[in-house]
Amino acid sequence: MGGGDWRRGVRYDLTMANLEATIARLRALPATEQDAAAAQIDLLLEAGEDDILTPEQWAEIEARLDAPESFTLHEDVVREFREKFR
Repeated sequence: MGGGDWRRGVRYDLTMANLEATIARLRALPATEQDAAAAQIDLLLEAGEDDILTPEQWAEIEARLDAPESFTLHEDVVREFREKFR
């Protein structure tokens, strides 16, 4: 292998390892949670190349990232987005 070719192989191996670990975690869930996770994955796959977030959601994320003096917990961000974009 020449140049940076080995990095692609390592990246692929790490990605596959992450995917396999995630699949193992999904298989360990109760059936109802597996169904819910599968539905979410199907939605993501159906989105294809489309962006999952709207431009407004991206703008909100970028605004929060650009404001280091204000820190918001992940749970609060998720709750606010769910309330705002229902």
